[in-house]
Amino acid sequence: MMNNVGAQTLSLDDAADIIHSDEARPGKKLADAGNWAGFVLLLFAALAGIGAVIATVAGFFSTGAISAVLAAVGIGAGMAVIAVVNRWHLRVSRGHSG
Repeated sequence: MMNNVGAQTLSLDDAADIIHSDEARPGKKLADAGNWAGFVLLLFAALAGIGAVIATVAGFFSTGAISAVLAAVGIGAGMAVIAVVNRWHLRVSRGHSG
């Protein structure tokens, strides 16, 4: 027989939310539409890098150099876009405006 004397019922108002955590889930950043511009820039940069290697091997050194520069600029721009978007999301999640 159970003894319910002194038993307390827990209030749900103060209970911790164990179902919805703040931890990043796998694929959460990919699902974030703000990062897609940066991912597209990184994709084009990777294609330009592959083109640079192919052009250089084929003997088109100037075309390879131009493609390599475009790849480097694309990588920098893509990473910058992703960093700016993530910084903005961090500021918004902390409650800062702007």
